[in-house]
Amino acid sequence: MVAMTKSSSRERLGNLINSVKSASDIPSKLQTLRQLNQILQQQENANSLPEFLPRIFEFQSDQHSPVRKFATEIIGEIGLKHLEFVPEIVPVLMLVLEDLVPAVARQAITCGISLFRATLEKITIQGLYASELDDLLKSSWSSMLEFKEKIYSIAFQLGSGGVRLLALKFVEEVILLYTPDPNGTLEPPSHEGSSVEFNISWLRGGHPVLNVGDLSIEASRRLSLLLDQLRMPTVKSISNLMIIVLVNSLATIAKKRPPYYGRILPVLLGLDPSNYVIEGMHGYGAHHALKNSFLTCLKCNHQGAAPWRDRLVGVLSEMKAGKLAEEALHQVLRSNGSVEEAKEDLLVAQEEKISIKSSDGIPNNSARKRSGPEDSIDVAKDDDVSGKRARSFPQCLRGII
Repeated sequence: MVAMTKSSSRERLGNLINSVKSASDIPSKLQTLRQLNQILQQQENANSLPEFLPRIFEFQSDQHSPVRKFATEIIGEIGLKHLEFVPEIVPVLMLVLEDLVPAVARQAITCGISLFRATLEKITIQGLYASELDDLLKSSWSSMLEFKEKIYSIAFQLGSGGVRLLALKFVEEVILLYTPDPNGTLEPPSHEGSSVEFNISWLRGGHPVLNVGDLSIEASRRLSLLLDQLRMPTVKSISNLMIIVLVNSLATIAKKRPPYYGRILPVLLGLDPSNYVIEGMHGYGAHHALKNSFLTCLKCNHQGAAPWRDRLVGVLSEMKAGKLAEEALHQVLRSNGSVEEAKEDLLVAQEEKISIKSSDGIPNNSARKRSGPEDSIDVAKDDDVSGKRARSFPQCLRGII
C-alpha cells in the first residue's frame, strides 16, 4: 500500500511538471506550479527529489518571467526543508541572479537569505552537540558561503538597480547573524528545530567550523562598506532609493546591535537633509528615511544607546519631529521606570540647542546657518571618537563586537 502511494505521488509529480512545460499561457503554468509546490511541501522525505529537482531547475529557461520567479521560490522552499540539497540549489540560484528581469533575480536573493540563515543555524547547533559534522551539511555551508560572496559583489558594485537594493539587505542580514544579539538567549537550544531565535553568542565556547572572532571581523568590515556608501563623495552618486535602503538598514543594525551605535550614528547624523548632497530628487525620501531612522534609534532602550539620546532629540527637533522624539523618549524611559529622567534629557537637549544657536550669532565670516558637506565629512571622521564614548555594553559581548 505504501509502495502504491509513493508510486502514485511520483507519477503525479511527473505529470504536473509535464503540464507546466506544455501549458501555453502563464495562468495555467502558475496554477500547476502551485499544485506542484503543495505536493512537495507535504512530502516529509526527499526520496523523489533526486529525480524531480533537476526537472524543476529546467523551469528557469521558461520564456515567462512569472514562471521563472515562482520556480525559484519553489526551489528555495525545497532547500529550506531539505538542506542537504543546497549544494545543488545554490548554483541554480547564482544563475538566476543573472536573469534580465529584476524581480526574478531578486527572488534568488530572497531565497538565499532564508537558506543562509537556516544553514548557519543548523551547522551551529550540530557543531555544538555532535562529535562530528555531517559531510552534506558542511558542503551546504560551503555553497552558501560562495553564494554570500556573489551577493557581496552585487551589493558593492555600481548599478544593478533593484537587485542591488536587495543585495544590501542580504548584507544587513549577515551582519546581524554574525554579531551577538544582546536581547537573545546566551544558551543554545538542546535540539534542532527549536523556535529560539539564533544568536552567534552560542559559539563563544568554540565550534569545529565556525570561528566567532572571524565572523565578527567580517561583519565589522561589511558594516564599514555600508557606511562608506553614505559618506562623501560616494553618497552624491547613489540614487534616492539606495540612500533610503542604506539608512533603513543601518538604523536596523544600530537598534538591534547597540554596540555599533558609535559607528553608525555619526554617519547618519552627518547626512544633513538641508545640504545639497540629498536635495532635489533625494530630498523628501531621504529626509523621511533619516527621520524614521533617528526615531528607531531613539526608541532603543539598550544602555549603549543612552549617550546618543540628547543628540537624537536635538536633530529630530530640527527636522520638525520634536513631538515624536519626545513621545519616543518618554516611552523608552518609562519602560526603564524613569519618566523624570526623560524630562531632564529633553531639557538638556533644548538647552544645548539654545546654546548652539547663541554661538551661531557670534560674527564669523565662515559661519553658516546649517552644516554643509564638509561638516558631514568631519562627523564621519569622528567615527572612532564617538564610538568610544557610546560603547557601553555587557561584559559578555566585549571582544566579540
